[in-house]
Formats: sequence, C-alpha cells, structure tokens
Amino acid sequence: MDVRLTNVLVGDAKLLADGLLQPEDDMAVFVGRGGRGRVAPFTVRRSYTGAGGWYVESMALLAPNGDVPWRSREQPLTLRGANKIDTFSDDVHGVVVDYADDHELVFLIGNDEVGRVPVAVLDEDPPYASASQTGVLNE
Repeated sequence: MDVRLTNVLVGDAKLLADGLLQPEDDMAVFVGRGGRGRVAPFTVRRSYTGAGGWYVESMALLAPNGDVPWRSREQPLTLRGANKIDTFSDDVHGVVVDYADDHELVFLIGNDEVGRVPVAVLDEDPPYASASQTGVLNE
C-alpha cells in the first residue's frame, strides 16, 4: 500500500466549528460526567499522501480491551499524487462507549491499516454544555 497518513486532528465538532477548540481539547472527545454512553459529536480531520488514484477508507475506534465501539462506513477517497497532501474531514455522530479511557482511532485504506492515533475519551461534559445562553444583568 502506497498511502501514508500524514496528519490527524480529532476534536469536539462544535468547538472546532466555532473556532474555540483549545490545545488541551485536541485529540479528545467528551462522553459526559457518567464516563460512559453517547460521545458528543466530534470531527476527524486527516491528511494522506500517496500514489494518485481512488481508494476506499474506513475508520474504527478501538477500546483498550480490543472492542470496537464504532466503525465508519467505507467511503471513497481520491488522492492527487505522491507529491500532494490531501485533507479530508468528517463529523462523527452516535458513538457509544462503555467507559472513559484512552482509545485509539484506526485508519484503514482497503483492509490495510495506514495509521492509528490515541484519542482521550473524557468523562466530562463539553465546555459549552454548562454555558448559559442568558447573561446575568443585575445582581
């Protein structure tokens, strides 16, 4: 396989979309105070380089015990060539985990693993979940 994963960013989808993602929130997702359940939507941005052509990509979240709590559907990618870096971005919804702990996000082209990165599953609510939409005017 002549495809290399060159860069990955995983972050809370809303924080990233609003331009509020902080360095300490990079490569982390929020599952809430219970430490298990549905993960807040997150964005996966990744870059590949390799021989130009069409490829089929999928991603999988791997728990420390070897379980796979989430796997993406396969999707086509087009790479422009070995001297180019092509970046792709997807928002991920509906992931459910059994516990907050470090997981790994595995990247597959065809059936070949081309990379994996650690992802911290945080047992806390996203920062915007506790923010009030109402300002305090008089106290």
